[in-house]
Parts: sequence; C-alpha cells; structure tokens
Amino acid sequence: MMNNKANEISSGQVFIFVVSGQIGFGILSLASTLAEDVGHDGWIAIAFAGLITALLICMIVATLKRFDNITIIEINNIIFGKYIGRVLSLFIIAYLTYTAVLMMRKFNDIIKISALRLTPSIVLTSFLIIPIVYLSWYGLKYICRYSTLKIILILTVVLYYMLLLKYLRFTFLQPIGAAGGMKIIKVSFSPFTSFIGYELLTFIYPYIKDKKKVLKSALYANAFTVAFYIITVAFLTGFFGETMLEQLIYPVFSLARAYRAPVFERLDLFFISLWFPIMVSTVLVYYFCAYNSLKRLFNIENNKPKSKILIWSFTIMVVLLSRLPRDMIQLNTLFDQLGYIATVYVGFIFICYALSFIKRRKKKNEKAS
Repeated sequence: MMNNKANEISSGQVFIFVVSGQIGFGILSLASTLAEDVGHDGWIAIAFAGLITALLICMIVATLKRFDNITIIEINNIIFGKYIGRVLSLFIIAYLTYTAVLMMRKFNDIIKISALRLTPSIVLTSFLIIPIVYLSWYGLKYICRYSTLKIILILTVVLYYMLLLKYLRFTFLQPIGAAGGMKIIKVSFSPFTSFIGYELLTFIYPYIKDKKKVLKSALYANAFTVAFYIITVAFLTGFFGETMLEQLIYPVFSLARAYRAPVFERLDLFFISLWFPIMVSTVLVYYFCAYNSLKRLFNIENNKPKSKILIWSFTIMVVLLSRLPRDMIQLNTLFDQLGYIATVYVGFIFICYALSFIKRRKKKNEKAS
C-alpha cells in the first residue's frame, strides 16, 4: 500500500519523471508532422518549442512555490473555494484520464500491428495495464525507479542511430532555414503533443524532498527531451528526406527496418521492442497522477480498503474507455487534441498563479482590519 515514504522522490527522480511524461508516443510521428509544416527545418522548430516549454516550466514551478506542499487539487480549493475547486479538479483529473486512455489505446494498437496481430485487443489491453496498476499502487518512488530504465533505452536508441550514420544525407537538411523564420516560429508555438508531460509537476510537487532543486531538475529533463527530439527529427530527415518523411506514419519504426545486422536476422524487432517500456512509462505517469489525484480529492490517501476499490474501478474504466475510438484515424485525431488540452491546462495554472497574488493580498487586508 502506498504511503508517504513510498511516494517521496528526490530531484534526480523528478528528472526521470518529467522525461517519462514527455518522451513516449508523440515522437513516433513528430518528424512526419514537422516535415509537412516546415520541411527539413523541423529540428529548428523543436529548438524554439523547447525554449517555450522551459519558460512554461519556470511559471509552473513559481506557482507551486507560492503554496506549501500541495498539488493543484488543493490549490483549486484555496483559490476558488471548496465546491468550484472540486469541480475544476474533476475536469483536471478528466484530462489526465483522457490522456492515459488514449495512450493506452495507442500502445495497444502499436503492439498489435508490430507484434501480436492475432491477440484480441481487450485481452492485450488488460495485460498491458497490469504493471501500470501494480507500480501505481506501490507509489511514486517505485514508478521513478522503473522509469530509470527509460533513460538507458533512449540512449540505446541513439546508439542505433549511429549505426546508420553512413546512410545519412546532410544535403537533405540544407539549406537551413528554407521554410522561413516566421513560419518556423509559428510552428514552434503549436501545441505539440510530444512536449506534454512537464505539467505533471503540479501533481507530484508535495512528494519531492529537495524542492529547491525542482526547477533545475525539470529544466534539465526538458533539455534532455529537446536534445533527443532534435537528434531524432534531424536524423530521420537526413535519412528519408522531407518528401518521403511526410508519407510515413511512424518514421521511427520505419527506420528500424533500415539496418541489416550480420548476426541478428531481425534487428528491427529488437529496436521496436525497445519502445515498449518507453511507452509503458508514459502511460504509467499519467495513470498514477489521475489515480493519486482522485485519492487526494476524496481524501482517501491513507485508507487502504477505499484505495483498493478506487484503483480497480479506475482501471476498469480506463480499459473500457480505451476501446471507444473506432479506428486509428479517429484515435490519431483525438491524440492530436492532447496538445491543445494541455495548453489550456497550463493556461489555467497561469490563472491560478495570477489569482494567488490577489488571494494573498485579500488575506493581508483582512488581517490588517
């Protein structure tokens, strides 16, 4: 059963948690999306988007520091009152659940296409969610320990890129800035689903032991994500070229079939399997934040029987909701909306930050009178 010790994490684990939230599903199709928008200058748009995300992280941490050891769930109650605050918290939890559901469905479809084509989808989803439920039950510390594997796997993916360096055509990346500065900046402000994950800081802040290092860890995590995205998008563009890249659904997986190892017959299957734990950790962090936020909302964090009922009810709901999208076209449409919803949520945090000054001023005036 989860307890305060099981949920306590260090600033280093904050780095792992944020990376786990950011790197997962969005990168699979990011290169092709950018190729349609800005051609071979997609990596430049990512660099600008990374700077914007860094500023948003600074704003989020500044908001959290204005309140003492509480999540956005409790912040809502302080700023908007008990009843309105609870309604707003339910909307926020719905966002987390919506994200976890879509990611679970996408994870299911990717495995079904690439590996287990004959396995019924509901059976596959039920098995995929078992480690997610298990780790969420035991706490944030264990989630971060598992997600450490993700950093190793990401570095392994970069090593795979190096095997294909001789096939890279740098002419595919030239001339730099051909799309035009204004167009690149405009695309940089697009709410990419690939960058969401940093907003989860608002749900784990009370569990961080060394809060003075939170901002530094979150910014390092964002920089790591941006560096990986730039390397991936630039490499895919240099390998396929922007014209071909536009036609690929998951160019990262298409790249897996490009290398023929002298000993391993199907290295592409090994490369694709590397992404399975990477995707699991992304679903995991959103699932945990949604489940844990429900516990905080209903004040049952330390109630084991009620927590058991909640986690099983929530898990069944996630599994059933993940079957609602009719096909991959509808799923991708819904998935693309995540970036916009996350942007709305970050805007809401900014409103909370602004209102916190008004709230504090009112309290000072009441004390003075």
